Amino acid sequence: DPVIGSLHLLIALSRCGIEPLASFLYRNGVTADRIGRVAPADGEPQGGAEAPPVMSEGARQILEESSGNGGGVLGVFLALPDDSQAGIALERLDLHLDALKAEILAPGTA
Repeated sequence: DPVIGSLHLLIALSRCGIEPLASFLYRNGVTADRIGRVAPADGEPQGGAEAPPVMSEGARQILEESSGNGGGVLGVFLALPDDSQAGIALERLDLHLDALKAEILAPGTA
C-alpha cells in the first residue's frame, strides 16, 4: 500500500533504532509495545502480548530513504499530524504529539 498510516510510522520510528530520535521516544515512553496496546481500531495495526505491532514494509522504506537524507527521519516524526491515528494513540498513553515535537525541537534535546 503506497499510503502509510501515521501509526505505522510512529511504531517504525520507535523500533528502528535510529538515534537520537528513537532514544528520545523511548525515554518518553513511546515504545512499539505500548503503542500497539492502545492503537485506534480504524484499520490501523493492533498489537499486544500475542501480536506485537509489526513495522509495515512501506514504513520501513520511508525510514530507510529518510535516514539517507540526514535529518529526514526527524522530519518524518515532525510531519505526523497531531490529530492522526498516531496522535490518538499517544493521547491514550497520556502523551501529546505536539508536546513531544516541541520538546525535541528545544535546544539541547535528544
